[in-house]
Amino acid sequence: MEYLYPGGLAKAITFSYDDGQVYDRRLIEIFNQAGFKGTFHLNSGNLDKDGYVQKAELPTCTPGTKLPAMV
Repeated sequence: MEYLYPGGLAKAITFSYDDGQVYDRRLIEIFNQAGFKGTFHLNSGNLDKDGYVQKAELPTCTPGTKLPAMV
């Protein structure tokens, strides 16, 4: 028995990032251009602070980007 990923792919790579710093905005742009998906773990205590993403930005992320919030 052979296990395959969606689309019949034999291999996959995962991307996971923490804290939701402003640099993640550019990374999401790059992922979108390349057709990549990623998971950005957000610390809800950092939202709206200097150097971190703003709550108002969260709905603008693409459907392929996961944004689990850590409290």
